[in-house]
Amino acid sequence: MKFLKNNLIINNKNVYNYFITLFVRFFVIFSGFVVFLVTSYIFGPEGRGVIGLGTSVASFFGLVFSFNLGRSFLNLTQKSPTSRKLFLFDFLTLNYLLMFIAILMLFLYYFLNIQIKLIFDFDLLLPFFALIPFYLWSVNGSDIFAALNKTKLQDIARLILILMALFVYIFNFLELRTFLYLYAFILGFGTIIEMRLLGKPSIYISFKKTYQYFSNSIIPHIDYLSFVLFPLILMVMSAHYLNLTELGNLNFTYQLIYFIFTFSFVASLKIKTYVSQKGMLAYSISIKKLLFYTIIFSFILVFIIYIIVSTSFFNKHFPGFENISDYFLILSLSIPGYMFYHFLYPILIEYRLIHYSMKFNLIVLFLSCFISFWLLNNYGILGACFSFSLFFCLIFISYLYLYKKLKLLFV
Repeated sequence: MKFLKNNLIINNKNVYNYFITLFVRFFVIFSGFVVFLVTSYIFGPEGRGVIGLGTSVASFFGLVFSFNLGRSFLNLTQKSPTSRKLFLFDFLTLNYLLMFIAILMLFLYYFLNIQIKLIFDFDLLLPFFALIPFYLWSVNGSDIFAALNKTKLQDIARLILILMALFVYIFNFLELRTFLYLYAFILGFGTIIEMRLLGKPSIYISFKKTYQYFSNSIIPHIDYLSFVLFPLILMVMSAHYLNLTELGNLNFTYQLIYFIFTFSFVASLKIKTYVSQKGMLAYSISIKKLLFYTIIFSFILVFIIYIIVSTSFFNKHFPGFENISDYFLILSLSIPGYMFYHFLYPILIEYRLIHYSMKFNLIVLFLSCFISFWLLNNYGILGACFSFSLFFCLIFISYLYLYKKLKLLFV
């Protein structure tokens, strides 16, 4: 009975807010997931291959040039809660500037990369340039909203955005190029609107302040990149070993797994809010409940999706997406590692242990990239799936060590 009381009954405001945020975020992701299914149905695996490779390249530049300023903002506001608004306007300015630089870098990458030119003509790649602000802000925006305790405002903005996107998609799903331009416009424009909800950027930022902001973010940024870049690197690497149909199958399975990752991501947002406000110890019971619900929901969804993609109905309506159930089972091994990272990371920030995470993640990243070349060369798409899960399994092992180290602080 005590277990049920502590783990199953929603008896405090924090867990209630988690479910509100989870509902909105899940609806947004689910709506996007429906769009993903429709594009897969209409454009087939080759169309998904184009979309998957293009978004991987765009998100790579967005993530790299985000410099993880959101986590720097979270760290600074934890130290000085009364200065949140002063920091906010400077951080908005830096985000706009970094978006512009990232777009320029993607232009340069396209003109220097022969492989990308063989797959994309410039007109087809152009929409992905507009996606860079979305991917960059997806890194920094959530942390800034969480630090300001305004995640509900962001949820509402994204809910409106996805409803608008779905309305437009209904009438314009007939041609891949049209879809890409509309998709990029809606997400890019929606990102700017979301940033404007927080306020206007500063006109001037001193060099001293800029140095302070970036110096606070460099270690978290390297750590974050070493965690999130591998799936994108793997997709780009796979373009040299797989054809567009196989890339589409890989991207399709990616999307299924990232749909399940939503539970861990939403829980992490709530933990970041706790850390920014009063610290982990003040919310330890709520964090345990979040972990319990996240595990249950994630594995229920794994079971449901596996059953669906194994049916003849799926194979009939999604021809060309072959053996998805096998790929999905392999990729589902990544869920514990992804979940453990998102639960532990905000707490590592609070206790200044993020440099350990950075070292482990860098080792895991380089080791996984090295092994992936061999797996892709010998096993093709199955090798890509095993590479994906191997990376997160190694993350899980390294974070077990960090968890034990964290526990020693409270002995």
